[in-house]
Parts: sequence; structure tokens; C-alpha cells
Amino acid sequence: MRANNINFTEDEFTAMKRDLEALGFKAFIRKLSDVLHLDTHNTNDWLRMELGINTATFNRLLSFGAGDYLIQIMAISDRFCMRVCSYQIRATQAIVLARLESAYEYDFTSYKGGNNRTFDHWSPIRKKVRLRETRQNTDGTFA
Repeated sequence: MRANNINFTEDEFTAMKRDLEALGFKAFIRKLSDVLHLDTHNTNDWLRMELGINTATFNRLLSFGAGDYLIQIMAISDRFCMRVCSYQIRATQAIVLARLESAYEYDFTSYKGGNNRTFDHWSPIRKKVRLRETRQNTDGTFA
């Protein structure tokens, strides 16, 4: 299954960004599902795990029509074609969440998804984002 070992070429990535702009988020997810050989539900799960956010948070973002922001998290990262480091994800999420809070005038830190974590540990409003130190391997990947 391709989702376990993602190595999009630069051309594929450019095509994906073009598709996102042309199709919108939901149609883009359907097309990405074909690329990953997953159904749309599993593609959403894969995307959510890649972004390091829980299901309640992911669904809340989608309910706000914020799917494009989720893709921007990956587009901003220069490590999109490999696994994105957790410190890069947290730093980028802080930027995206600040944009969302401003655009929707919503305090995402107040949203609680049952037993799931809240946005609180990412929100630049409530606390600083602490970047976790990572160790770079000789092949360029991160431990």
C-alpha cells in the first residue's frame, strides 16, 4: 500500500497542488485516494495521522471548511515527500491555527473532543509552541 511509503515526485506534488486549487478539498481527497490506493475514509485517516492531529480536531477543521489549510500544512513543509517531523508539524499548525482563529473568530482552544486532546497544546494564543529536538540521520531522515 503506497500510503505506508510515500515518495511523491516533485512533478506529482506540483500536480497535487494544482488539483487542490482546481478541484477543492473534497474532490482532491477523492483523487488523492486513487493515488494512495485507499478509500476516502482511510485517506482522511492517513492525512490526519501525517498531520499529527486527532480525529475530533481533524473533523472540526473540516466542519469549518478548513480542508485547504490542512493541505497548506503539507505544502509549507519542505519534507512533504517524506514523513514530516513532529516539530515542523507543530510549528506549522501554530501558524495555521492562528490564521483559522482570526478568520473564523473562533477560540479553537476551547473545543474539546470528548477524551481527545484539544487545540490547546498547539495554540499560539494559550502557550508557546515548544519545538522538540530531533536527531538527523546520515540519510537525511529524522529520528
